[in-house]
Amino acid sequence: MADPYAAAPLDLKSQELRLIQLQPSEETEMIRCSLRSYSLQNCPPYTALSYCWGSIRDCDDIEINGVRCPVRENLWFFLHQMRLQRDYNPLWIDAICINQSKVRERNHQVQIMGQIYSRARSVFIWLGKADDTSDIAMEKLRKRKPFEIGKSNFRKIWNVQQAQSILALCERSYWQRMWIIQEVMLAKEVVIGCGSMILSWQKLVQLIKNLQMIVDRGRDIHTPCAHAILTSPATTIVKAKSERDRSPRPLGMLLRTFGEHESTDFRDKVYALLGLAKNGSSVEINYDKSEKNVLLDVFHHERKRVGWGVKEKDDLIRFGQLLRNVLKVPFPETEIYFEMANPRTVDSGITNKRTAYHCLFGFLGCSYFFPAGDKWRRHCMEHFGGMEPPRWVRCSQCELPEQRFDDGWEAWNYKLYHATQHQGLLQSTSWKSCGGPPDFYLIEHLWQRRLIDDLDLEELTVGNHCLTMPPLTRTRASQVERCEKCSADLERPVLPCLDEYRYELWDKEGVDYDPTRSSVIKVLKKHRSDSEEIYKNWVSLHRHGSQGSFGRPSHLIYLSNLRQASQDNFGIPQAKYGRHEYPQYEVPGKHDIGSSGRYQRDDFV
Repeated sequence: MADPYAAAPLDLKSQELRLIQLQPSEETEMIRCSLRSYSLQNCPPYTALSYCWGSIRDCDDIEINGVRCPVRENLWFFLHQMRLQRDYNPLWIDAICINQSKVRERNHQVQIMGQIYSRARSVFIWLGKADDTSDIAMEKLRKRKPFEIGKSNFRKIWNVQQAQSILALCERSYWQRMWIIQEVMLAKEVVIGCGSMILSWQKLVQLIKNLQMIVDRGRDIHTPCAHAILTSPATTIVKAKSERDRSPRPLGMLLRTFGEHESTDFRDKVYALLGLAKNGSSVEINYDKSEKNVLLDVFHHERKRVGWGVKEKDDLIRFGQLLRNVLKVPFPETEIYFEMANPRTVDSGITNKRTAYHCLFGFLGCSYFFPAGDKWRRHCMEHFGGMEPPRWVRCSQCELPEQRFDDGWEAWNYKLYHATQHQGLLQSTSWKSCGGPPDFYLIEHLWQRRLIDDLDLEELTVGNHCLTMPPLTRTRASQVERCEKCSADLERPVLPCLDEYRYELWDKEGVDYDPTRSSVIKVLKKHRSDSEEIYKNWVSLHRHGSQGSFGRPSHLIYLSNLRQASQDNFGIPQAKYGRHEYPQYEVPGKHDIGSSGRYQRDDFV
C-alpha cells in the first residue's frame, strides 16, 4: 500500500512539522490534499486546527499526496467546508500531519505541540456540523453588540430560543476535550467555526463578560440560561484564556483546573497540559509507557522542581493523590511516601543494565539473579509453584507498611515492582540485603501451601531465618550426622507433624490465626531446643579430632548429596548445595512446575 508520508518525511532530531494544503476540486469530487514537511522556524504561515476527532466508526476517504486515506467524519466535514469557501491556505491538523502509526513520530510531534500552536497564525476551533440550533446561536453571537462601558444597560439580550441555542453550543463535546486547553490557550488569534458559519473568539469573550455583569447585578432572573452558560465547559476555557498572563503555571494547578476534561488516552491527561506547565518541556513524552510509568515520571519531575522540605512534602503527597485521580491508576499513600524518599535516577524508574536482581527468596537458599527486571519478577513468582501468592505484602527495606489486596497475584505484582525501586539493595544474596529481615507472614504462607516442610518452617522462624546452612534438626535417613571413628549416628528428636495447624482457608480476610500461630511456634521452639541440646551433647562425646566447618569436628559427616553449582553470570563460584524434594502435592495454580508434581529447591550446605 502506498504511503502518503513517503514524500514528506520528518527529521525527528530537529523541530520539523508537516503542513497540509487543500487542492481545488469540485464539490462532487474526492477531497484532495498535498502534504509537505517544513522546519518549524522556517515554514509558511499556517492555521492550526482544534477539533474533536469523533468516532472511528464514521470515516470518509480523502486523497493525500495521491494516496487514498480514510479520515473521521468530523474532519471530513471541516475540509469540505474549507473547500466550499475556497480556503486553500496551509493547515496543521494532527490526525493528518502526524503519522499516527509511528510512536516515535507521535512522541516527537506531541513534544513540540505547544510551539506548533503558539507559532500558528491562528487557531481554528471547529465545533462540528450545524444542527437545528447552531445557526441560531452563531448568528445571534455574531450580530450581538456588547454592553457599552459605564452604562448599566441590562435590557433583554435574547429570547428563550436564542438562549437555549447558545447554551447548546457552549456544551458541545468539543469543549470537554483535554487537548483543546493547550491549543486555545497558546493561540495568538482564535476563530470559531460551526457548519458554514464563522465567529471571532472575541464575540464569545464579550458574551461571558456581559453575562457575568448581569449575574453580579442580580438581573439574571430576566436573562434565560445566564447561569447555565456561565458554568458551561466553554466558559471555563474562555475565562482561563482571559486570565492567562502568558507565564507557565505549575502542573498541579493545571490538573486541578482541567483534570476532568476528557481524553481517549489517559496519558494525554498529562501530556496535553505540558505545553502550559512550568518546566513541562523537561518531561519526556513517550506513548510506549504505561499510565503508571507516566505518573511516576511526572511525580518525580515535580519532586525535583519543588524540592524536599516539610511544606514540600505535604504538597507532593497532594500532587501524588491528584495524579492518581486524574490518570485512574493505583498510587496509594504508602507508595507515594516511598517514591518521595527514593528519587529515580534513570528514566525507566528501575536500575541500569549492570544491576543484578537477586531472588527475593534468598532465605530459601535460592541464589539466582537476573540483569533484567521482567525475568527476575517471573522467577520470583515461580517460587509459589503456581499457587496464589499471599495477599498481605510488606517491604522491609523501607517504611512501607503492610498492605492487603483482594488478589495475591496483584499483591505480588505490586511488591515486586516496589522492590525494583530499591535498586542496589537487590545486589546481594544474603537475606539481610536481599529482601531484608525475615517476612514471617511469607514464610508461614509457604508452609501453609506446603511449599516448605515443617523442618524448614522451624529453621526459618525459630532458627537462623534462612536455609543457607544445614538445618540442625534434620532427621531423615539420608540427612544425619555420623562419626567416622565409631560409626555412631546422631539421633535427633522427631518433630511432630504440624498438619493439624494448616488452614484450607489460609490468607482469607477475617480469620484469626494468632492462637494457632502461637501454638506452632511453641512446638517449634521446644523441638529446636531439644535438638540443640542433644546435638551439643553428641558432639562433646565424639571430639576425636580437629574442628571443621560450621564448628563441627572434621570427621563428623553431614550425609547429603553434594554437588558444585555452576558459576553465575559474573563468574563468581557458588556454594555447594544438595537437592531437596518436598512431599508430592496437587498444583492448582497457574505455573507448570514439572512432570514430577514436586516442587524442588536447592538447599545450600
